[in-house]
Amino acid sequence: MLGVDTRFFGSRLEAELVQIMESLVKIESSNWSLLQDIFRENWPRYVVPYMLLDTHIRYPELTKLFQLKVYCPYGNFSNGIVAIKNYETSQDLIIYPLNNTSAMEECLRTTKLINWDKPIEIQSTTEEVLQMIMRLCSKLKIKISTKEKVFTQYLDTDTKIFTEVRLPVDTYVGQLVPKHLGLVNSAWPYKYSWSQKFFKCLMNNGLTYALYSMDHEPLAWITYEGVLTHLHCVPEHRNKGYAEFITKHAINCVLDSVKHIVAYNVETNVKSQKLFSKLGFKNIGHAYFTLVEPK
Repeated sequence: MLGVDTRFFGSRLEAELVQIMESLVKIESSNWSLLQDIFRENWPRYVVPYMLLDTHIRYPELTKLFQLKVYCPYGNFSNGIVAIKNYETSQDLIIYPLNNTSAMEECLRTTKLINWDKPIEIQSTTEEVLQMIMRLCSKLKIKISTKEKVFTQYLDTDTKIFTEVRLPVDTYVGQLVPKHLGLVNSAWPYKYSWSQKFFKCLMNNGLTYALYSMDHEPLAWITYEGVLTHLHCVPEHRNKGYAEFITKHAINCVLDSVKHIVAYNVETNVKSQKLFSKLGFKNIGHAYFTLVEPK
């Protein structure tokens, strides 16, 4: 046996039967905080999975939209997590092994919960996980078709809010609203069939921050989903400090409740990297957004 955690089963026999049937054991949302405690032990290395769980604990509507489920290899917390997002026609994965990477690799090879016969995006893929997927390619008959490198930037818990955030002339701040879904979606280079539903869910949960003109048109915006993301400034209004302003505003709002802030910046987006560095973010490593497809 590989250390099934029997706290979540009625008996050892039940736990053993679960292990025989499926190597990835579902962890109910009521126990996600226990997983967070483990991720806190090596900080900030595991800030990304910590914030993933934190966001879905706080905003169950996002969990419902993504149909997010969290699993541990053999039900053992110390093996890490596999979070599966089931969309209308596809799956996304977030994989974070902890101590026993061999257990994670074996579970990915044998699980029936992941459909490797269709394209899958593995989000926030660390180098460790990328190497694991490369080893599994021949066994699972998959290939890595694309991988985009992003830098993981982190604002630590001692950060003070920005006290001198001056609203640009003839502007105001507010949430993004549904009538601007088309604009926001079109500005996102990675949009797909259901991304408008995603942005609407962020809007409904107060997770968008926008700078508006006095004509009520959005000039710049950013969203929060456990990480700060989707920063965008309308092209004709760039180089006016709008992106920096709305980012500072969002940081102040998030720090007021969450305390930990993570941002991703694509490797090629040097301007955005410099902005986040200017605002106090520290580079704590890199990851990839990796697309795998059947061979």
